[in-house]
Amino acid sequence: NFNADYQLLKKFLHDSRAKNMSYMLSVQFLVTKLNFQLHQWCSQEETNSLRLLLTDVEGAAECWSYYKKWGNYTPVAGFTEITSWANQLLCGHTGGNLILPGDPFRGHFECAKELLDAFNNNGFRALHDQPCDVIYPPINP
Repeated sequence: NFNADYQLLKKFLHDSRAKNMSYMLSVQFLVTKLNFQLHQWCSQEETNSLRLLLTDVEGAAECWSYYKKWGNYTPVAGFTEITSWANQLLCGHTGGNLILPGDPFRGHFECAKELLDAFNNNGFRALHDQPCDVIYPPINP
């Protein structure tokens, strides 16, 4: 039933609170996946080569460099690399689905959440090896 599923999804999205960073990351991860499914900006091959200019959002390159690149400053990150890291955090953390203040991995989860949030809100310029094909949505008469 679409209405019931939609209501569950709406509740899931609106119930996220900053106290549990795992929940916050889950919401941003889901929204990222839905954006790609609904908008189909690029093919899977183009998505795999998509790189994001992290310097467009204050603190993004620093958090990525600190938490994912072990202190090696990196101003560009692959989109697939970011989403894979977020998925690994959500599926592989021994603390399960509860990342409260004081958890030693909270910074990792918060960084991944912030990167996906910035992407979902058009915060990064996308860098492609070559232009994506233009996909025109159907026009309803």
